[in-house]
Amino acid sequence: MNDTDKLIRTLYSLTTEDRWENFRADALQQVCGHVGADAAAWVTHGPAGGAGEFTVHPAGLAVQPMSLLSLPFKGRDEVGVDEGPSKGLKRGFAVRHAHNEGSLTSVITYWFSAQAKPPAND
Repeated sequence: MNDTDKLIRTLYSLTTEDRWENFRADALQQVCGHVGADAAAWVTHGPAGGAGEFTVHPAGLAVQPMSLLSLPFKGRDEVGVDEGPSKGLKRGFAVRHAHNEGSLTSVITYWFSAQAKPPAND
């Protein structure tokens, strides 16, 4: 089993073993570790467009949900991010995901330190 498969298995386990209010933060921490990101933010929103549930890793990261919702996806599901929410976080990428059979959409942004290299698409 490769590392990505192990991560997916861990995330599925978190959905059943973790308390739901901890799931999003724990999932962000796991995925950051997998992709080598130093920080991440996750916002979920409905069709009205306003921010819904919002989670950051590490806790206290200075980023606002609307900054994720205003990223210029322009019909794409991934976009590069040239600046981070705090000193030392220089670049990253954001992913937009429409949830299956529903009207919810999540935007997750990952930031990397100036020295880190973001992962290749796989």
